[in-house]
Amino acid sequence: MLRCDNLTAGYGAKIILRKLNVSFSATGISFIAGDNGTGKSLLLSVLAGLHQPADGAVTYQGDRAPALFAQQPVLLRRSVQQHLDYIAGAQKRTGQNRLTITQALQQVGLTEKADYSAHKLSLGQQKLLGFASLLLMQTDYWLLDEPTASLSAQAKQRVEDVMMAMRAQGQKMIIVTHEIGQIKTLADKQDDILFLMGDNDEANAVNYTHMKVADFLASPPNQQAQEFINYYQARETVS
Repeated sequence: MLRCDNLTAGYGAKIILRKLNVSFSATGISFIAGDNGTGKSLLLSVLAGLHQPADGAVTYQGDRAPALFAQQPVLLRRSVQQHLDYIAGAQKRTGQNRLTITQALQQVGLTEKADYSAHKLSLGQQKLLGFASLLLMQTDYWLLDEPTASLSAQAKQRVEDVMMAMRAQGQKMIIVTHEIGQIKTLADKQDDILFLMGDNDEANAVNYTHMKVADFLASPPNQQAQEFINYYQARETVS
């Protein structure tokens, strides 16, 4: 389980997340949604241990700490194979690596790109290389920050196929997304969503909701959630 207890975080004196109490189970997919500036990416950084909260704590129960997948994957200036060699080498030093590079490339469909420069891959392929890196890391939680942002429809489908395959293998994912269609595609009845509503100056105000995805979509818990769903559904319809 990954749990936030009275978590408060922001940037300097600006508080974005306030007294967040939420637990993410070790199975399925958890979504984090909300308008821009509500702290979605900030929360992932805190969960990954990359951003120190102002107050409260993150409790992680598991053998392997969560790994963050940023909107723009961090890639070494090496070939795809050499990039993954580095990741695999780091995991061997911790005694955690149980998946070969060949297997990781096969699972994300990049076998034929092993000798390509990682930085010359398309954005969709770079995202897939990021997933291959996660596979080699063998971490309990994947923290995915808008994993299909700026992708073509075809590339987006490929990335979502990989996520579905990994989910079927038992990989836990916490996904930040604006895409209502993606939530509907990936979620099952057991999955949950944390909807962030931004800062509130009231010290004890609750500015988030946490519930099952199916309930959130069928009966939005407040006007802000309803407006969020309507807005992003309309955008996806136009595009």
